Amino acid sequence: MRTSRKLSQIAFIFFALLVMAASALAADPGSPYPASSEVSDQKAGSVLIYNIYTSNASGGNTQNTRVNITNTNLTNQAFVHLFFVSADCTIADSYVCLTAAQTASFLASDVDPGTKGYIVAVAVDNLGCPLNFNFLIGDEYVKFASGHAANLGAEAFAAQGVLPCDPNQPSVDINFSGATGGYNKLPRALAVSNFPSRADGND
Repeated sequence: MRTSRKLSQIAFIFFALLVMAASALAADPGSPYPASSEVSDQKAGSVLIYNIYTSNASGGNTQNTRVNITNTNLTNQAFVHLFFVSADCTIADSYVCLTAAQTASFLASDVDPGTKGYIVAVAVDNLGCPLNFNFLIGDEYVKFASGHAANLGAEAFAAQGVLPCDPNQPSVDINFSGATGGYNKLPRALAVSNFPSRADGND
């Protein structure tokens, strides 16, 4: 009987070690999403879209957005051209340079005060041409004077191959066709897994 009990204890210990090893493997983030995978806030890309930003020119404590952008490349720097597109379609722009593995954070009130809209961040070379640099990730914390607030991941679009650009031209067209020479396809529809009821306090 003692031998049987010892075997049971050994089997239990072996099983416990197996479960712990499996959970340790589950913590491994795995391989990054390939560049051909569709737009997501769970991957890195060459273009980031921050869905909404807002700022109050006089009261940044009540309505503002903190924007974070990270260069995940461990060896190369990144030039990023930021476009702040307001609700009336006027555009302000700015540049940020990120060293290898650097995160930059800024408040919308410091860059584009008193405005609401969305932000497009594009990886560019030193001449301002769009660049295949699928190492950018980002997120934002946005709060409104109404009390609503959210932390949102930036949607990442990966570049596909070499991006055409003539540095002697004042502008360049970028496409979201998913084909070589462009970025991942731009979605046309929004899907929501659930939407809380007004009766439950959702407004």
